Amino acid sequence: MGVTGPPAVVTKLARGETGRRRSFNPFHSVKFFVLCHGLLQLSQLLVSGYMKSIVSTIEKRFGLSSQNSGMLSSLNEIGSTVLIVFISYFGSRVHRPRLIGCGGILVSFAAFTMSVPHFIMGRYVYDGAVQNNVTGTCHPAGGGPAVNESCGTGGHQSDHHVLSLLMLGQLLLGIGGVPIQPFGISYVDDYATHGGVVMRRLSIGLRGSAIMCCLAIFISICTAAPLLFLGCSTQRVVGVNTLNGTLDVRQSCNQGCSCGDHVYNPVCAPDDIEFISPCHAGCHNVDFNTQGKVMVYSNCSCVPGHGEVRPGTCGTSCSHLLPPFIFFLTLTGFVATFCQTPSFMLVLRSVKPEDKSLAIGIQFMLFRVLAWLPGPMLYGSTIDSTCILWENKCERKAACRYYNLNLFRARYIGLQMLFQSAAFLLFLMAYYFLRRNSLKLERRAGDLPPLPKERVELLDESSKTKVHLKV
Repeated sequence: MGVTGPPAVVTKLARGETGRRRSFNPFHSVKFFVLCHGLLQLSQLLVSGYMKSIVSTIEKRFGLSSQNSGMLSSLNEIGSTVLIVFISYFGSRVHRPRLIGCGGILVSFAAFTMSVPHFIMGRYVYDGAVQNNVTGTCHPAGGGPAVNESCGTGGHQSDHHVLSLLMLGQLLLGIGGVPIQPFGISYVDDYATHGGVVMRRLSIGLRGSAIMCCLAIFISICTAAPLLFLGCSTQRVVGVNTLNGTLDVRQSCNQGCSCGDHVYNPVCAPDDIEFISPCHAGCHNVDFNTQGKVMVYSNCSCVPGHGEVRPGTCGTSCSHLLPPFIFFLTLTGFVATFCQTPSFMLVLRSVKPEDKSLAIGIQFMLFRVLAWLPGPMLYGSTIDSTCILWENKCERKAACRYYNLNLFRARYIGLQMLFQSAAFLLFLMAYYFLRRNSLKLERRAGDLPPLPKERVELLDESSKTKVHLKV
């Protein structure tokens, strides 16, 4: 490029990233870059985090299983994996902040694309909704209005067209995020004087970084263990779990009712036994308040006593376990973050300065290929395996209605702890190899004989000559 010198200096000058370092402009400082980069990453995480938070809504809206919704979430990682190594390779040859800014613009366009479906879709049609004071109650076959699901091609085609916008937005979100993390981390490491507070105070090196990662992962495993025991059991639902010795929602008490399999409008009996709809509870009457909202379903043949049920699910009686669950879950995530900076330092301090962006890019590619890409589908399949009642929509399996919550919790948290244990073993191996290499270097340095006095003086004179020639 017409510039000679150490690789780190070459790459910085060639990119034009150091030409104004002595300027008094506050925008030409690494601190301002860190602020902007942090806000950009925050907005990127908010978009991807919001997408994950509405997964259950998307499942119900489009009739997707957890595995299919996991595939939708993985499209973000597919778009990033395809380009991350290629773009990271040019990290030492391009103006990194400008490319990060272009990625931020693409991320904002992706967020806009993913928001469009929520504005152009029609209203959501609730299954078993009470529309004319009798819908959802028990009626003999042909003796009353029925709730029919629309399985026409027009509605589903429009839904799939809207779903394609979400898929496109996820792909663009992944592509836009490609330069943000690898270029940002390598750029800060090049210009900042201190690549974390803890690591600076304790002067942690490579072996110390590996030890810090091992401790963080081990403590996070310990804090995640209580999550296996903090949770609720599945509520008692007639025909769904083993209540009444049968796993069929059609009971002898509701055989005369024309209850659709697709209907889901749960009601709760006084003894906290749940039915998936008033029809399945054998209810013939419904009472409304002055605002037109359902107060109670009555004359229910499947409910003893007064034969009344209230609308809505029975829920669970373990809400007191929610605060400790959130506490341990937050603590687990917080402790695990102490491994993030040391893990980056292990990579950045093991490669040449001009290869930092490429090394971080390869690291993030491995993150996506081994974790972020298969993770949603793997966890989605694990969640689907705990479903005990599926919604049937247009003669196909759609979203899950009820889960075996004890099995859900054990498999979900257990899978997380399994991956954490694997990470702990890998960091332990990294520490072992680093320690072995350092011992080899110390042993090799100790085996070398001391240089003669004349040789030392000759080297000193030679070094002075070299310095004089360079000047």
